[in-house]
Amino acid sequence: MEGKNRNERKLSGQVLFIGAVLIAGTLFAACGGGGGSGSSGVIDPGLTIQDQSLDLTRQIRINSAGVLSDAWLVIFEDNSGVPAVTTVAVKGLARASYSNLKVGLDRPALDGELFHVALHDDLGAVGMWEPGIDTPMLDDMNNPVADSLIVSVPVGTPGVRLTVSNVGSSHYRWIAVEPDNVTGVVTIGTNDPALILSLDERYEIVNRATGSHPFELRSVSTTLLSEQTTGTLEADSGISWTDNGSGVVRFTATSTLDALLTAYRCFNHPLAMIGTAGIQ
Repeated sequence: MEGKNRNERKLSGQVLFIGAVLIAGTLFAACGGGGGSGSSGVIDPGLTIQDQSLDLTRQIRINSAGVLSDAWLVIFEDNSGVPAVTTVAVKGLARASYSNLKVGLDRPALDGELFHVALHDDLGAVGMWEPGIDTPMLDDMNNPVADSLIVSVPVGTPGVRLTVSNVGSSHYRWIAVEPDNVTGVVTIGTNDPALILSLDERYEIVNRATGSHPFELRSVSTTLLSEQTTGTLEADSGISWTDNGSGVVRFTATSTLDALLTAYRCFNHPLAMIGTAGIQ
């Protein structure tokens, strides 16, 4: 029954959404209305999305998108089955066919949340999202290129994923941050940069060098969280530390961790592979 209700909710939202976008497009025109793989060959205009269980609370996946000219992929919050004014993501897309497109959200998604997704033409100042000017993109049947999805968010799902590797036994080097709209956490491609976490955000760290270079978070004199040993905060329920034993750890950057955290380092090479860490 729950699955049926979820499907009915989504279908109802999609029908109302198309009507709302068509009306919005007409009104916008009257007012003067301009991460995944992409290819610029033959393009089939459209948008394909599926309900999904998130592996990051701040990122959803678009199955496919066909964009005939510069456009915006816009994700709206729900308002009783129709898109609200509030957006949770605006991503610029060039002319191309996209598949498995990852889109970062401005906030964590909630379990069971309904989102509305639409393509809008970039008609105003190029490269600047302008609601009311950048009108909904229409397909060959003059319908808005739009869809809806419901997300599920398992308990403990992180919002941000950081991937780290090593330079021999001399340095850690961070190689990726997801979603791609998250900035300021760590400098990609440099040796042992500062790690700056956000308070109350949940993180996943993927350590590509876990066997030889176990990752840990430290205070000035104490191991707080570690792949190799037992850190003093690993039992803290708010931090909710998990370690799968294969290089993937998760934790929440709480005020308790903030009060003590000063550095990250390699358990095996603590004087070489080390960088400052903090929460803001």
